[in-house]
Order: sequence, then C-alpha cells, then structure tokens
Amino acid sequence: MVLTCPRLLRTHRAAAGQSRTGPQTTPRTTAPERRRCRELAEQLGSRPETVALAWTLHHPEVWPSIGPRTTEQIDNSLQARRVTLTEEQVDWLRYGGW
Repeated sequence: MVLTCPRLLRTHRAAAGQSRTGPQTTPRTTAPERRRCRELAEQLGSRPETVALAWTLHHPEVWPSIGPRTTEQIDNSLQARRVTLTEEQVDWLRYGGW
C-alpha cells in the first residue's frame, strides 16, 4: 500500500465534483506531511496509512478508495475506523505547527 497523507487525497473542491485535472487538485504529498503522518501514527500506536485514511474519514465530503493487495493491508485500512482524530490533529496533519 502506498503511504498516503492528506494532501495526496482529493481536495474538498475535487470531492464536490469539480475537475480533477484543473488547478483545484492537490499536489502530491510533501515530505513534511509524510513526516507528520508518521509522527502522529507513532503517537497513536498506529500505522501512517491508517492515520491518513482516518483523516479522510474525518471529512464526510471525501470518499476514500482503498486498494489493498494483502489481508494485512485490509486490516490496516479497517483500523482507520477505530482511530479518532481531534480537530487539532486533523489541522496539524494538513498544515503543521501545534
């Protein structure tokens, strides 16, 4: 499974049905965002991809799509339903700084 974090996922505008090829799309995840995702996963005793999916589930207008290739990846994805992120954690994942 590819490590994904919030900016790799669709923006709210793209999820609302606007073009995914125009300027509304979000660029690939940056190194600081991946680092924050790994740090938060470590704090929560989880995996980075689980935290990234939990972030996605925190936004009801975004529909996550997973593509697991192993049962372990399926289990990691299902764990995202059990991860509870605070508003501060959601903002920190996206923007950094606490």
